Amino acid sequence: MLFVKVDELKPGMRLGKPIYNKNGVLLYDRDTKLTMQAIYGIKNFRLLGLYILEPAEPVPPMSEDDINFERFQTMAVFSIREDLDLIDSGKKDKGLDWLCSLIIKNYGDLNHKINFVQSLRSSEDYIYKHVLNVAILSAIIAGQMGFPVGRINLLVKSAILHDIGALKLQQLPDAEDLDDGTKEVVKKNTQETLDRYGDLDEEVLRLITQMQELYTRESDAEIPAGHAPQPCFQFWQKCGCLLRLPALGRCAGPECLPCRAQRAALRR
Repeated sequence: MLFVKVDELKPGMRLGKPIYNKNGVLLYDRDTKLTMQAIYGIKNFRLLGLYILEPAEPVPPMSEDDINFERFQTMAVFSIREDLDLIDSGKKDKGLDWLCSLIIKNYGDLNHKINFVQSLRSSEDYIYKHVLNVAILSAIIAGQMGFPVGRINLLVKSAILHDIGALKLQQLPDAEDLDDGTKEVVKKNTQETLDRYGDLDEEVLRLITQMQELYTRESDAEIPAGHAPQPCFQFWQKCGCLLRLPALGRCAGPECLPCRAQRAALRR
């Protein structure tokens, strides 16, 4: 399966992954052969590209969970885009609490493994799909640790809002390309936007502030005592995008989710 940029799509290419609209309705299934009309329509989705099957490649297996995850991601990203854009413009969101509840319902009490797909298909995915992925991972980890639903809700909402300051940048960048100055701008924008919003739990603001502080630190030497790297390095390697840190081994101290999850697993 290859990732092909939108401008390089050609009629006859076969889709490797399904495409849904904002309501979760299937538009193009896997193995669908692209037509010129379909390509023109796909360009309106503001996608960077699509996953395309090679000429002789069979359609890879996709479980019901995988299909539902792909569909849910698409619907949730549309919802997050609408809510973050409203908040960024100083207006009230339409469905943030509903989305948080849905994420917790779907992923806060998992009793089986899932294939966590983090494919980014559009430039906006660096913000919208990123915060969704962080929210889902937060719900999974917190749920496995036995957090109460109210606490999980705070974590999920913080995850969705933590990068809202990046929307004011002229170009939505890949996080790996951000210099220190831009990180500080995103941090400042985030704080100002959420202060204006004025309808958030203080705990949500505190969590987002902590995430921003860790993200903008230049080195481990700047991390205060008690926040030094812990044995959660390998865990952060697997789901370190929770804080989108360049150095995935950094720990948030005694309340660090990966460390607490690791301790809880050892106790079990």
